[in-house]
Amino acid sequence: MTLPSFVYEEQSIWILIFAFYLADQVKLLGEDELLLQQTFRLGCAAKIARVPFVVLGRHLYVLDFFAPHALAGKASWSAGAATDARGLCRATREIALLDKRVTGIRAVGVSAFVVYFMVGPAVTHLYGLTQAVFLVLPLHGLLVAGLFAVQAISRRPLKLPWRQVVGLTLECALCPGYLPNAVRRISWPRRLAADGAIFSLSRLDAERRERFRAALESRMEEPA
Repeated sequence: MTLPSFVYEEQSIWILIFAFYLADQVKLLGEDELLLQQTFRLGCAAKIARVPFVVLGRHLYVLDFFAPHALAGKASWSAGAATDARGLCRATREIALLDKRVTGIRAVGVSAFVVYFMVGPAVTHLYGLTQAVFLVLPLHGLLVAGLFAVQAISRRPLKLPWRQVVGLTLECALCPGYLPNAVRRISWPRRLAADGAIFSLSRLDAERRERFRAALESRMEEPA
């Protein structure tokens, strides 16, 4: 069963915004990097592909697009890395502080997700695209202004230069699909102060740890 063409035409603007949002979840990592991200409930999760999908010499990963409020980042790992207790403590502390300091940005991102992917399509379906645009456009302006405000307030604790604050605000103003992903756009460039594999094994719960360990061992057995 296929939807009538007029449904696609009416919802095309929201589909386009969602497409940009989905594209922003695709990440290319180096061979010696793994994916760190929070779960929907903000727990710790890590992923390393047993058989990586290689694109342009890099490994493709996709973030959980149902959890835009969750932190995500990449971390280097090495098969021969030694445990660094000080580095692990520092990395744990930095992530905890970052998680606390992005609370305002997280609220803006979740609000944007609701506006663009729930309110917009629903109002379009009930009252038409024109009414939906008249409703969402002012909300978009408020969300962009809110993003700038919370970044400015948290700029020093988050160590955000003004160029990054202005740059992210402009990106989200011009491309609404990036706004729900604001938390990840701030967390992604940051580097972990510890080996990613050792950190993951120290933080994951038992079930996730065993899955991660199996994938890690599989990767380590690959011929050089």
